[in-house]
Amino acid sequence: AAGSADATKATAMTAEDKAKRCTEARQRYHTMMDAQRLFEQDPSGERRYLDSPEIDAARANAKQVMDEFCSGQ
Repeated sequence: AAGSADATKATAMTAEDKAKRCTEARQRYHTMMDAQRLFEQDPSGERRYLDSPEIDAARANAKQVMDEFCSGQ
């Protein structure tokens, strides 16, 4: 009985964690879609602005992550 209670608790925590990640992924996706320019920081802390193909890839990746975490919600 204790094992099944632990399994239920683990499932609940996973669902809660997934919901939190869904919210974070959705916010990140919308931020990327609204941004005019996207950049990444290199190891020295300098900004490197992404070109159009890189921006499209970053947005597609953000959407994929959002879809993965938000499926079924």
